[in-house]
Amino acid sequence: MLEKIARIISAIFSPLLIPTYAMTLVLTKSILFIVSSGSKLGVIATTFAVTCVIPIIVIGILLKTKVVSDSGLNKREERPIPYGVTAVCYFVLAWYLDSIHSPLWLSMFIVGAGLATVISAIVNRWWKISAHGAAMGGLTALIFCLMYYQLNITGMSLLFCSSIIATGLVGTCRLILERHTLMQVLAGIANGIVCVTACVMLTH
Repeated sequence: MLEKIARIISAIFSPLLIPTYAMTLVLTKSILFIVSSGSKLGVIATTFAVTCVIPIIVIGILLKTKVVSDSGLNKREERPIPYGVTAVCYFVLAWYLDSIHSPLWLSMFIVGAGLATVISAIVNRWWKISAHGAAMGGLTALIFCLMYYQLNITGMSLLFCSSIIATGLVGTCRLILERHTLMQVLAGIANGIVCVTACVMLTH
């Protein structure tokens, strides 16, 4: 039962879904709330397509061709190609956001997420660092940056605390499922936090 719950939580907070959650948050809770509903939906849909649908299609092809053995990419040696594709998707999304004149800090948030993915891909050659941890760390860092640079339009303290709790919960689930060690989860979280925070800070 506990493992089933851990699998559900891991799926809800999949690294492939976090960018879409983050973009939805930015377009409703930050100064970008003034963007028209149609434009918001367009950006969110594009984010979902580029950072979730495309990687899923690629993973499906890799499964079909037996390059990877499971969709969860639980074997460290099977992660480089999917991670590389995902990183490219992040950078393409950052270019798209820049092309539609989004604020630089938003594009750089996506660049930070892409950078964290690149680092994960490199580290995974020797050590199975947590992608779930990196995604949750990046999301938490984004919320912090919105607050720190006063880009939010509503109080976000509760959301920030909830993100920290959710990060801990997701990390615990990865431990329950024996996908990572504690150090691998913590390293993943630190990777996401540092990359996103550093990239957003460069714009201020």
